[in-house]
Amino acid sequence: SAASDVYKRQEWGTEVRNIYIGNSTQNFSIDSGKLTYAKVDTFSPYIQLPIENFRKYKAYLNQTHPETVCLGDFPIVSICYIPDKKCEDIAKDFQNITIRFNDTLGFHLPPKSYLKTEAQAGGKPNCYSMIIYSSVYDSIVLGDVFLENYYTVFDLSLIHI
Repeated sequence: SAASDVYKRQEWGTEVRNIYIGNSTQNFSIDSGKLTYAKVDTFSPYIQLPIENFRKYKAYLNQTHPETVCLGDFPIVSICYIPDKKCEDIAKDFQNITIRFNDTLGFHLPPKSYLKTEAQAGGKPNCYSMIIYSSVYDSIVLGDVFLENYYTVFDLSLIHI
């Protein structure tokens, strides 16, 4: 079963049913259309997506702000930003991201969680997306961007080794 696979990995994780941007009636899907394993990782500041999901997310960024720039060697890692913008000034252009682990419950991430402003040399701001692609994992990694919005309990009593 999927639950036993989580235990075999010896890490905290679960399956993601789907990920979408917007509300349930009008949304932009960034999921692969199948259950995807998600590692819950307090060490990662990002949400890391597999390549198929990230390509859809990048399309959303480009649709919302066509001036979006993505850095990195795309087969290995990629991070995107909107140049010369403070996230606070453009957050209204973005929508909540919802991650669903089952059929009924969705966990919402507001733009203020997944967009972070960084000052560049010369003081100009860039608005960075904290949702990245990394080939290190073939699954979703739910890092601090996700965890900062929820009270999380890591309960070892649930693990049977």
